[in-house]
Amino acid sequence: MSEKVQVAKPEAKRENKVSQTQKTGPSQSISSPVDRILFLQRIIGNRAVQRLINSESLLANGASGLIQRKPLSSSELENVINKKEAELEKLRKKAAELQDQFLDATLRARNKEFEKEIVARERKKEVSESQTTIHKRNVEMLNKTVRVIQSDKVIRLIANMQITFKGLSEKDGRKNAEKEIPRLTKTIRDAWTVELTQGEFSGYTFSIEPRVMYRLPAESADSNAWQLEIRAKADDKPSATLHFGWKGMIELNPNHLKGDRIVTVAHELYHLFGLYDEYLEIGKSKTNPKKLMRVGRTDPSGRADLLGLVDPVVLKKRFEKGEITKEQFDLQTKGKLRVWEEDVVSILSALAVPTPTQKKLEDTKKKLEKSSKDVTRTKVLMNSMEWLKTVEAIIKIEAELKELQKQIGQSH
Repeated sequence: MSEKVQVAKPEAKRENKVSQTQKTGPSQSISSPVDRILFLQRIIGNRAVQRLINSESLLANGASGLIQRKPLSSSELENVINKKEAELEKLRKKAAELQDQFLDATLRARNKEFEKEIVARERKKEVSESQTTIHKRNVEMLNKTVRVIQSDKVIRLIANMQITFKGLSEKDGRKNAEKEIPRLTKTIRDAWTVELTQGEFSGYTFSIEPRVMYRLPAESADSNAWQLEIRAKADDKPSATLHFGWKGMIELNPNHLKGDRIVTVAHELYHLFGLYDEYLEIGKSKTNPKKLMRVGRTDPSGRADLLGLVDPVVLKKRFEKGEITKEQFDLQTKGKLRVWEEDVVSILSALAVPTPTQKKLEDTKKKLEKSSKDVTRTKVLMNSMEWLKTVEAIIKIEAELKELQKQIGQSH
C-alpha cells in the first residue's frame, strides 16, 4: 500500500534574509579566542533557531517532522510520545553533563593559574629564607625597591632612588640634585656592571640602573625607593657616612660627593644588599709597631675590592701613616672598583632570579602551558557546539511532544 508523501517547503524569503544576516558576521573584528568562540556560538545558535522556526511552522501545518503522514491511532501516538520522552530525558542528561564539563574545564584553567601564583610566591619565599649571605629583612626591602629585568644575556636591576639634601632650601637642594644625580648615576652604573664568566650565570652581563629623583627634606620618603640623604655638615670621621641596609637608606657625608670620592656611594650600595665591609684594622705587631689595616678581601686574580676601603682620601692618609702598603694603596685607587661576580650571584639568588637553566625550563613550561590552554580552548569550543546541538534537539523534541499531545487530545 502506497502513501502520498508531501514535503513542506520552507519560506524562501525568510531563509534568504537569515542567510544574509549570517554573512555579515565574519566582517566584524574578532581578535581573541573567546570572541571566536562566542561568534561561532551565535552562528550555531542562529541556525538552530531558524531550523526550529521552520520545524514549528511545519508542525503547525499538521506535519510530524518534515513530512505529513497518515494520522496515528491513540495507542501509536502514546508509543511515539514515550519514545520521545525517553529520548528527551537522555538529551537533557547529556546537556547537563556537557555544561558540567564546560564549568570543570574553566575552573581547572583558573585553578592552574592560581596554583602557579602560589608556587611562585612560595619559591621566592624559600629562596629568601634559605640564603645566608643576605638577610631576610634586606630581601624584603629589595623586593619593594628593585625591579629585575632579565633577557637572554642581560640581567638588569632597576633601582628607584630618592636623594635629599638636609639643611638646604628647596632651591639649593634642587640645584645640587641637578648637578649630582648624573654623576651618581654614572658612578653606580660603572661600579655595578660586570660580565659574569663563571657559575650558573656565565655569559650574562649584570648591571644596576639607578633611577634617581630629588626629594624635599620635609617630604615623606617613598618606601619603594632607596633613600640617599646628604648630611648638612661635612665630616671626615670614619662614621661620617652611615648605612641602614634593611631600611634601604644611606646617610652620606657631603665630602663623599667630591671628585672621585663619589665611589663611596657605589660601595655603600653593597650594604643595601646586606653585605658588610671587608676592611678592618688588624692592630700592631712585634715586627711593626704601627697600626696595620686590611683594605679588602684577598683575591688571587688581583681584583680591587668595592666592598673594601674605597675612599681615596682615607686610603692616602692610611698609606702616609704606614698603615697600608703601597700595593694595597695602588690596588684600591688605581684598580677597577667593580662588584665581584660571586657577590652578584648571592644577590641574584636572594632575589630569586632564575638561572639560565631555570629560565629555559620556565620558558619551556610556559610554551607547554600555552599549548595546554589552546587544547583546552578547543575542547571548550567543541563542548559549546555539542551543547548547542543538544539543546536544539531538546527544543525540537519538546515542540514535537506538544504537537503529539494535542493530537491525542483531538483523538479522544
